[in-house]
Formats: sequence, C-alpha cells, structure tokens
Amino acid sequence: MEPIQILKDLTSNILETMFFITQETEPLEKNFSYKYAVNIHDAKFDIILLFSEKTANLMTENFLGLDKVTVKEVHDTLKESINIIVGNFLGALYPSSPKKINIPVMIEDIPSIKIDEYINAMLYFKEEPLEILLKEL
Repeated sequence: MEPIQILKDLTSNILETMFFITQETEPLEKNFSYKYAVNIHDAKFDIILLFSEKTANLMTENFLGLDKVTVKEVHDTLKESINIIVGNFLGALYPSSPKKINIPVMIEDIPSIKIDEYINAMLYFKEEPLEILLKEL
C-alpha cells in the first residue's frame, strides 16, 4: 500500500474514533478554503494537514466536549491530532524505527505552502475538506 493511502486511512480512522467525525463522500461543489494548517517535519517526511474552519472547530468541540472553542483550543487540538496520526504512521511505515516525533507547528501563511510539491489525499466531513499533504524526503 502506498504511504499516502496509509496516511489517509490512519487519519480517517483516528478522526472517527478520537474526534467523532465520520468521513463522507466527496461533495459535488468544491467551494472551500483552508483556515488552519498544521505541520510535522521529520528527516524522512514532511506532513501537513489543511483544515477548513468548520472541520477544525467540529473536531475541537467533539474532542473537548465543548459547544464553543477558542482559536488556541483549536490549535492545540490540531497539533494533538497530527501527533497521534504521525505516531501511528511511523509505526505502520517504519515499525523498527524509534517513535520520536518532532513538535508540530501551525502554519500561519497557508498560501505559501507549495502544495504541488506534495502527494495529497482528501477527506471530507460534512462536505468540508481536510487535505493531507505528504512529502517523503
């Protein structure tokens, strides 16, 4: 199985079990934008998750059990989500490697991301996107 498919499947499963959001089929209209991007850069790969505002807020509300969340809570939740996803990804792809994960960072300047340099996969939640970017180094 290709690494991007492994990453997509892991992401979908983790978001369903830990953040209580279920992947849906691709929407007919793709009129969306990204508000949040979180990144983990490692010697072997670079992974970025791009979230719409609605998806990020829904994940955070579900994870924290709150009806309203702050931007800091969203950032913390997205960082935690990528930590969990990357930890599982490392275990699946490099089972004998140490499981040290670099600290995730929020990317403030989303338009600066060179998306065409990455392999991507898309997930949709309530017709909102979550784009997964992977670059093996």
